[in-house]
Amino acid sequence: GNFKKYYEFRQDTIYRINTACKIVSEKFNLNNKQKLECLDIGCNSGNLTNGIYEKLRNLIDPNVDIRITGIDIDSTLVEKANAGKPANYEKFIEYQCLDVMNIPDGYAIKNQRFDVVFCFSVTMYPHLLYGDEGLDKFIRNLTDRSDFIVIEPQIERKCYHEQKRRMKRQFNMTEIYRDDKIDWSRNPLTKIEGTFESCGYKLIKTYESHGSTWNRKVFLFVKQ
Repeated sequence: GNFKKYYEFRQDTIYRINTACKIVSEKFNLNNKQKLECLDIGCNSGNLTNGIYEKLRNLIDPNVDIRITGIDIDSTLVEKANAGKPANYEKFIEYQCLDVMNIPDGYAIKNQRFDVVFCFSVTMYPHLLYGDEGLDKFIRNLTDRSDFIVIEPQIERKCYHEQKRRMKRQFNMTEIYRDDKIDWSRNPLTKIEGTFESCGYKLIKTYESHGSTWNRKVFLFVKQ
């Protein structure tokens, strides 16, 4: 997953919160809706997830019951996320240590459909670990969760190289990554868009992130 304190020092965290909530409030049909269930994949220590919930709570009709579930593969980060939930919203935010690529039987989330899925800066990890097939499987897992997906993919090759160097420097681990299974003649974004399209999703809007660390874009894909 993302490294520790990822959302504690990223200057674009506020941008992500604002963009995610703007998309939901403007593009999602909330008419006569009594409950809004959200899933944040790769929630890290919960800072971004908590921020999204709090801002949505201020934007949306108070009669709408908003729930958000954050999942991350790192148990230490999930433990920190659970400890850091705002006291006044504690029962509306849930954190679980799960790998979206392989959710075990017995978890309600395994077959649950959410109104909205958020996925910020996660796509590089399954891509590095499992190659192009892994990236394709990851996106298909997102489409299994919702018809309304807000995603900020990592598409910079420099970012991939930095992650490999970091793993080698900190853990002396590089052999887990499968560069040999990544076709670099095609940009990761092209692959992501192709998988969404094959699953019946359409790119509705692209949101710019001027001034953020990587200048990454946020995309809204909706099931047609």
